[in-house]
Amino acid sequence: MMLSTEQTRAVMHGLDNRLTWREIERPVGPQPIPDWCKGAHVRWREGYGNSPDVLLKVRGYVRDWPNKRFVLEGGRYYRARHEDGRMEQYAHGGAVRLDKVHMFQSADGSEIVLRGPWHVGAPEGYAEVAFVDINRWKPWKGQPWHATGGMGGLYLRHDTFVAIMARFCPELPLAEVTYGGATTIEPMKPEWCEPKRLVYEREWRARQAEHDAGKVAEARS
Repeated sequence: MMLSTEQTRAVMHGLDNRLTWREIERPVGPQPIPDWCKGAHVRWREGYGNSPDVLLKVRGYVRDWPNKRFVLEGGRYYRARHEDGRMEQYAHGGAVRLDKVHMFQSADGSEIVLRGPWHVGAPEGYAEVAFVDINRWKPWKGQPWHATGGMGGLYLRHDTFVAIMARFCPELPLAEVTYGGATTIEPMKPEWCEPKRLVYEREWRARQAEHDAGKVAEARS
């Protein structure tokens, strides 16, 4: 099954909910980063169960570079790597050709067609980020560069990702978080001291206990 990280965790919900994590040691002192990276912003997804993700401010379409070549790995993953830590990948489980992939017919008899290859989560040693090419995108007047959703599908080697976060978000600790069949690197708010999912679960339990106590008090009155 070829799924993104969030899709994998949704499928595994209730089957693999045990979370393990460790804080990642941050580099000390100035670290070299790719010259195309000009900023980073964390989208915390407040009020939702999604993990925080990172949006990069870049110059140029960074999913493309000269002489990019894809290599088949693991029988289904086509990956192209750059020496600066970038990676682009696709997954495909069959012969690679331009033919349509006919999946099924709808109730009215029309044919439903899907095409591959597919987007999947980051492999071990990489983090997935979105990016905004400021050469192409100009924000509306008064809006910050990160007001847009950006473009996904860029994977960064962990050392490159950590160096970028240390440069642009030095106040935020990073954690390697594993649950739901996936491992990711997530920023944490300093006041959290743990990954977002654990914070939200604790807050949910507190609200549930308050609700239950209210029901008990109501029943006794």
